[in-house]
Amino acid sequence: MSGEKLKRSPKAAQALVDAMGDTMMSFSEVDDAQGETDCPDGCFVEPDGVCPHGWLSAARTLGIV
Repeated sequence: MSGEKLKRSPKAAQALVDAMGDTMMSFSEVDDAQGETDCPDGCFVEPDGVCPHGWLSAARTLGIV
């Protein structure tokens, strides 16, 4: 990822916000949503991560990690 511009994941971030507000979602589901990205290749990363294609996790996009 050196030199490549990082890309925010607004769709994944919105899904995370929605999950946090949904009382029917389990903690595990909300926890999993933190690592979602908007990467077209379907990458999933750790909440503080960036996929190999430069997409930030939902949690990083929101600035919560």
